[in-house]
Amino acid sequence: MSTPPGPLSGIKVIEFGQNLAGPYCGQILAFLGAEVIKIERPEGDDARKWGPPFIEGDATGFIALNRGKKSITCDLAEKAERDALIERIGAADIFVHNLRADVPAKFGIDGRTLTRKFPRLIYADLGAFGHEGPWKERPGYEPIIQAVAGLWIHVRSATVWQERLQPGS
Repeated sequence: MSTPPGPLSGIKVIEFGQNLAGPYCGQILAFLGAEVIKIERPEGDDARKWGPPFIEGDATGFIALNRGKKSITCDLAEKAERDALIERIGAADIFVHNLRADVPAKFGIDGRTLTRKFPRLIYADLGAFGHEGPWKERPGYEPIIQAVAGLWIHVRSATVWQERLQPGS
């Protein structure tokens, strides 16, 4: 029995995601039927090492967030690889990333540059602290956001850790 095509069947996504936000976004798009190609740095996504447990060298969290995707590497410092990535992005419908705020413009993969070159491209930049305000340039991901929001102040013991996000806490 085959799975019927999802509502995003025929949509091509290039995801340059790492850790949590980008891969989670790509995962949702893949679940909805999009073809998602995950781009990783040559050393791989940091989440590959977030374990144990591991399966064949990859953390299970990484596997969970990236199943159903194709994966390739790209060294942005290498012009030929960067040019090939830009060509791949131009052939896609959506480009999603959660790179540090300074990275996209440095390598010509920022929203302004890519959407001028490829007007039909949907460009999704998942900035940690938004795109305006005093913290817009700061890097960050889930644990940092939780700490800044004050959620980590409650983490004082194993008991509190287990209860910190329970209703009413």
